[in-house]
Amino acid sequence: MHDTAHELGGLFYETYVQPGSCILECGSMNVNGTLRDFRPAGSCYVGVDLAAGNGVDVVIGPDSRLPFKTEAFDAVTSSSAFEHDSMFWVTFLELCRVLKSGGFLYLNVPSRGGYHRYPIDAWRFFPDSGIALRDWARINQHHIELLESFITQNRGVDWNDCVMIFAKNGRPPAVGVADRYGLAFNIRRWPDLETISRRDDRW
Repeated sequence: MHDTAHELGGLFYETYVQPGSCILECGSMNVNGTLRDFRPAGSCYVGVDLAAGNGVDVVIGPDSRLPFKTEAFDAVTSSSAFEHDSMFWVTFLELCRVLKSGGFLYLNVPSRGGYHRYPIDAWRFFPDSGIALRDWARINQHHIELLESFITQNRGVDWNDCVMIFAKNGRPPAVGVADRYGLAFNIRRWPDLETISRRDDRW
């Protein structure tokens, strides 16, 4: 996990996740850092990934449903993983399914960066991806709202992040992650989702 992905994950936890929450991280293997570092006090934390390793509590197959009950988690996160998922849209529906009503779902996926297979490298995302995923969830009967989506300028590395934060029957805090992160731009924010801090150059 590169430095800005780690930093942005910490801001998500500070902004959205309460102490005592039950949290799922999808793609949880600790490779140069983990979002588990930011879990609030008293929380339960479950990490799933495709292989056993540091930070992985449950190993799942690449085409498997998540082995959890519907609405099992207060917060669901995935960082630096969807670019490696051949069918991320299927995984996204599973993340929506296991998210509790009133809970928050955090995705961080590169919008730019070098080719890095694990075991594939298939996708890059932009803020409009959040709208598309919200609509896909609704078509599949999940009551999901996009609260904020944006991309970030890199800080001396090859990576730019695309951050998307969703809620299931929930509302955003007064100050979101994009408000707290000075490198955020092309920001979409609930409720109107119009783009602010717009930049049209190649990112």
